[in-house]
Amino acid sequence: MPTPSTSVDSNSLAAIKQHDEEIRKLRGALDSGIGSFLGTFTGFSAAQQLTVYYKVTNGVVYLSFPSLSATSNANTFTMTGLPSFLAPFADTVSLVRAVDNGTQILGIVVITAAGTVTFHPGVAAAATAWTASGNKGVSRQTITYIKDT
Repeated sequence: MPTPSTSVDSNSLAAIKQHDEEIRKLRGALDSGIGSFLGTFTGFSAAQQLTVYYKVTNGVVYLSFPSLSATSNANTFTMTGLPSFLAPFADTVSLVRAVDNGTQILGIVVITAAGTVTFHPGVAAAATAWTASGNKGVSRQTITYIKDT
């Protein structure tokens, strides 16, 4: 039976080093990234599309939501459009200043590792506890969470 070789030729080694360097550059570009995306906020009489800004530094995401206040027509409040590279490595929960039926409240936003963004009208409330009439929304604010493991 032949003995497996443990040596790597210089061309293969150079290719591996170049590949590793390209990955480091890409990770660095994403890790120091600043940008925006169009978030679609649902649970309103008309879908609300607003620009959401982000910054990623050292594996921490800073996500800045715009102010939003519109007529509610559902007992839910979500946002779609979060780019997959901004999804946290595990589900994360942050406090948010919100409005439900015209009343200022303290709520939470849950962002899952799959990139689902769901707002809750209270720190212990179900995601389906929003009032399906009147105005609802969030105040302009920035939340933070860990992106990498």
